[in-house]
Amino acid sequence: MAVKIENDVPTWTSAQSGLVSNETGTAFTGDLNFSIGADEIGSIAFASTNVPPTGLTTASGAAIAYDIDGNVLTAYIVGGDPNDPADQVFIVTLDID
Repeated sequence: MAVKIENDVPTWTSAQSGLVSNETGTAFTGDLNFSIGADEIGSIAFASTNVPPTGLTTASGAAIAYDIDGNVLTAYIVGGDPNDPADQVFIVTLDID
């Protein structure tokens, strides 16, 4: 007889999609839904910026870099300043509530 026990594990359930216009100051607020399981309260965080992301790597032909500061990820033009709105491509903030 074989017995397999799999404790509850974190599971993605859904991600809300959205669309914003290509204008400065536009915003979208959505949900990333996941179940952490019954054992304890979990957390979600951005991965290290030491690993380049796949997919979106340019904006209007310019290469983009990513900066992570706590729960805020900022994509910005390479050579620019992630804190300068003129260099920012987008900003994602994780807010667990």
